[in-house]
Amino acid sequence: MTDPSIDMQLNVDVATAGGFGGFGEVAFRWLDELSMAVAGDARDSLKGLPARVVTRPREEPWDPLGEPGELWGIVTVTRGGVTAPAKTAERNCSAAGFRWLRKQLEDPPTRITLEIGHLDDMGHRSGRSVFLTAKHSVHSPGWLVLQARDREHRFLDPAHGPEVQRGWLAALRSWADQLNPGYGQIAYARGFATALEDSLPPAQYPPQHRTPEYTLNDCRQMLRGYSWLTILPAELVKPAGGPDRLRDCGAFAAVDPLPGGGLWLLATEDFRDYNADAVERVFRALAPVLRPGRPVPKPAVPPPLVDNSPPQLLVFEDAATAGG
Repeated sequence: MTDPSIDMQLNVDVATAGGFGGFGEVAFRWLDELSMAVAGDARDSLKGLPARVVTRPREEPWDPLGEPGELWGIVTVTRGGVTAPAKTAERNCSAAGFRWLRKQLEDPPTRITLEIGHLDDMGHRSGRSVFLTAKHSVHSPGWLVLQARDREHRFLDPAHGPEVQRGWLAALRSWADQLNPGYGQIAYARGFATALEDSLPPAQYPPQHRTPEYTLNDCRQMLRGYSWLTILPAELVKPAGGPDRLRDCGAFAAVDPLPGGGLWLLATEDFRDYNADAVERVFRALAPVLRPGRPVPKPAVPPPLVDNSPPQLLVFEDAATAGG
């Protein structure tokens, strides 16, 4: 059983993304430039492959794709999935594959994913070391979700965890400085949802209140969630009390201005110190601008799946009545 994933996410209003151009350009650069930054050696090893993915002949679906330990990397384009069945196409993460991707982005698909890893002991794709995504929804036109994922054990590792954390903080900060995001986070992954959205009971809250496909539209009016790293857009800085109030409240180790007027809010220097007390402080600090709604604890997951269940780092109160 693999450990939970850590989600590095930015929500980008493409119209305010500086000199990046449209959807296709933002998505392409996110996958291309970030994968080179975090896995340059692998990208170099894969660049000479043809565009089309070629694997050894297989008689059964579970037959190996190649030799155990073999490097693999693919880019996948998904179209449809809202009013029509989703269709996917994949190519190697090579120079030819990226030329194919560039052409695909002339008519933006629903989702683009880049994955790099090594075939496991059975010759299957499993141990991904790089997972990057760019996604948009017809329900939030103009918005793009940029996402990267890593594994919890790398963030928590006593020897190398702080270095991994700093690496992702630096990478995300460079993009946040350029893209003026409406929201951003480093948190336990729950698809594209925040922990708050994922914990709002469907019986009480419609999709427009808890589903990222809709809540992206409102992220400059209501904060989608809160986490170890939270990016507060410029529109919510004053309603949250301003930079001085957020620095003085004791909830954040760093309150840094972003070029677009937003704030980079880091709760603790080390992800391992983001405990219940730290979560409480962040919730109280950001309650004035959080999306209203009372989250509920998730039921316990029985073994053996429990080891893969991310913790709910939340205060189970409605921010609208929390008093800030």
